[in-house]
Amino acid sequence: YNEAMNSIHLSLAAVLLGTSPIFVIIGAYFTLGEKITVKKVGSMFLAIVGCILASGFLESSIGSISLIGVLGGVGAAVFCAVYTLDSTKVINKGCHTYCILFYSLILIVILLLPFTNFGQINHYVNVNPLSNVLFLILHSFISFALPYICLTTALNYVESGVASILLSGCEPIAALIFGIICYFEIPTVLMLCGLVIVIVALVILCKPPKKEEVKEDNSKKDISLKKEVKEDNSKKEDNLKSCSNCGTKVSEDSKFCPECGNKIRWVNYEILSKMRQRNKKQYEVLPK
Repeated sequence: YNEAMNSIHLSLAAVLLGTSPIFVIIGAYFTLGEKITVKKVGSMFLAIVGCILASGFLESSIGSISLIGVLGGVGAAVFCAVYTLDSTKVINKGCHTYCILFYSLILIVILLLPFTNFGQINHYVNVNPLSNVLFLILHSFISFALPYICLTTALNYVESGVASILLSGCEPIAALIFGIICYFEIPTVLMLCGLVIVIVALVILCKPPKKEEVKEDNSKKDISLKKEVKEDNSKKEDNLKSCSNCGTKVSEDSKFCPECGNKIRWVNYEILSKMRQRNKKQYEVLPK
């Protein structure tokens, strides 16, 4: 994303990054089994349109577009989607949020070390050591670590597609608000329209489902649960043994038959067959 910002217009880079929910929703369908609902697709479409309007992309003169910048913006969207999907998968396996962030940051540091210009960092720090070092730490935490902490934490409570749409939708709103407060930027009519569209998309996405939909989902869950219970019961019945005296089904932990009182002797047929094979080899007559 940094490479995209250095090569193309900032508004275009923001729009390309805003396409990340498309990759997340498609990837989550195949890897996590998340449903592609009308609500998700509609909210995603509105969020992307709102991001295009709020970023000022349609009102800016971009000029010639760098292919490397476009590839960087699309790559940022794809890899953001990959991080979201992988984090969701690891969270479902019981991994903690901060554990994911810790190993992700270590891997990022290792990969970026060969490309880091330490001379430029040293020159920047030597100009004003205290304030510049403090700025670097705060910049790294606020603009890099904190967003991923919030995203990974959100994945514990919502689906990956929903979290991705919320991320892409809230970003232009925050950028517009900070631009007004910090840089006294005056938003245009299209930017305000984009802001309204994004808010509408987020309201639709976060709207709780209707009672009928909840009842339908619960009935489907009940049906699947009943099927699982039936399968478990059938497996348990298959594991039951028969009494050698009266033929009554007896569980494995029973020592006596509940019907006739016959003492149950359990035989491990796997061990018995191995013993028979061993004895057969032991007493086998060798050819002359």
